[in-house]
Amino acid sequence: MDITLRYLRARVLDAIISHRFTLRTRRVMCRLGGALNLGFAIVATSLSFGNVAQAEEPTIVVNRGTDAIELYVSIPAEMLVSVFGLPPTRLEGPDGTVDFDSLRLGTWDKGDAVFEKVDASIAGAPAAFEAMSLMVHPNTSMLSMRDPIEGMVAIAVCSVPTPAVPPTLEDLRAYIGYIAYTDTPGGMVTLDLPETGRDPFAMTVMDYTNFELQTASEITIEDGGVLSLETSAAPRQAPWLALVMTGIAAVAALALLLGRRALLARRTVA
Repeated sequence: MDITLRYLRARVLDAIISHRFTLRTRRVMCRLGGALNLGFAIVATSLSFGNVAQAEEPTIVVNRGTDAIELYVSIPAEMLVSVFGLPPTRLEGPDGTVDFDSLRLGTWDKGDAVFEKVDASIAGAPAAFEAMSLMVHPNTSMLSMRDPIEGMVAIAVCSVPTPAVPPTLEDLRAYIGYIAYTDTPGGMVTLDLPETGRDPFAMTVMDYTNFELQTASEITIEDGGVLSLETSAAPRQAPWLALVMTGIAAVAALALLLGRRALLARRTVA
C-alpha cells in the first residue's frame, strides 16, 4: 500500500468537505483543524494524551518520505525573531502583545515569513520549504514534539483557552510545520540562518524516515550558522504504516464529523 500519511488524510478531508486545496491539502488540513477545533481536539487527545510540558530547548523533527521532507519546529516564540530574523510586528500588535485568537486557526503565511531569510537546500540543490501551519501555545501548556505525529498534532490543534491576559512573545511556544517535495528525500538538508546578533543556542534534532527514528542529537548553532540535517537511512514505505494510517484516518474522520456537527449546531442556536 504505497501511500503516505498526508495523502490518506487528504482523501479523508476531501470526502467530508469540499474545499480548494493547496500544498496537496496539508495547509488546508491545518486551517480546518482550527476551524473545527472541537473535532480535532479529539484527535489530539487520542494521539498525544493531552498537553505535556517539555524541555525549553528548541527542537526540530525531520520526517523523510518517498517524495518529500517534512520539518516540525518547536521553539520559544521570541526566538522566531532572534534566530530567523522575523520582524516582531508580524506577530505582535502595537502594544507588544500577541493576538492569540488570530493564531488559533494556524497561519501558514506567518510560517512562510519565518523562513523568508533562510536559504534551504536538499542534497546540495536549492529547496523551497513551504509552511503548513504556525501555531502557538502558552509556555504553561506546551506540547511534546518528539516525533512526526506529535508535530502534526502541534501544528493542527490549539487545545487551550485564550489567555486571560494578552500574551507577549516571551509567554508563548511556537510550533511550525514545513514541507518540501524532492527527488532526493534522503539527502542532507541545510538551513542557512541569518545573522541577527544572537548568542549560540542548543537544538535537539530528531531525524525520522517514514516515521521511524534514525538519529537523535543535540547541536549548537552559532549566529548566522548553518543547520545541517542528514540521515543514512534510505526512505522507504514502512510495512506497518498502512495500519497506523488507517487508524488515524478513522479517528480523523470521526473527529471532523463531530466538529462539523458542533459548528452547525452553534450556528443553528445563534
